[in-house]
Amino acid sequence: MKTKSKRRLKLAGIVHPLLFKQARDGARLRNWDRIFGSADSQASMYLMGLNAQYFRDHDAYEAALLIAWVNQKTSRVCINGTWWDWNIYMKDWLHRQCERAKLRAASDPLPELPDPITVYRGAAPDKDMRGVSWSLDRSVAEGFSRSQGDGKTVWTTQIQRDQIYAYVSESGRNERETMLVLPDDWPVEEIGV
Repeated sequence: MKTKSKRRLKLAGIVHPLLFKQARDGARLRNWDRIFGSADSQASMYLMGLNAQYFRDHDAYEAALLIAWVNQKTSRVCINGTWWDWNIYMKDWLHRQCERAKLRAASDPLPELPDPITVYRGAAPDKDMRGVSWSLDRSVAEGFSRSQGDGKTVWTTQIQRDQIYAYVSESGRNERETMLVLPDDWPVEEIGV
């Protein structure tokens, strides 16, 4: 039998003090969206990292990680003078620390697609072309290329269904996003927009 954790959420410096009650109520109700909704969206992954053990203790690590990732608006931010690239952390958290079955259960249902599945990623040319977020929709990747990059850089690759850690569309930003951890030598092709 699991013992109840005495660990409390770490909120200071991340959540505005006026929103502490909202975050603590979210914890009491096991409403993880409410916790992450209490923080600036730029700090969602930071909040997750500081509270990873809290979520593990409450058997909610995978669900909370997915909510934090969807809530985080950019993958690279400066918090308290330190730059954070969440793609690096997310790859580790997905690959080494998540139970994939729990993560898939917390995500949206993956559409029925035959293997191999073609996915697309749009970003600035200097970003990680093997980052975590890939879309099933080329136009979504093209939009990211225009908003975050040079408007010309889109990558594509083919994957197997079992490589997908999570799928977020209806519960997220309607980006048909697959979350992947591709090996460094995985073939990725740059295509024009």
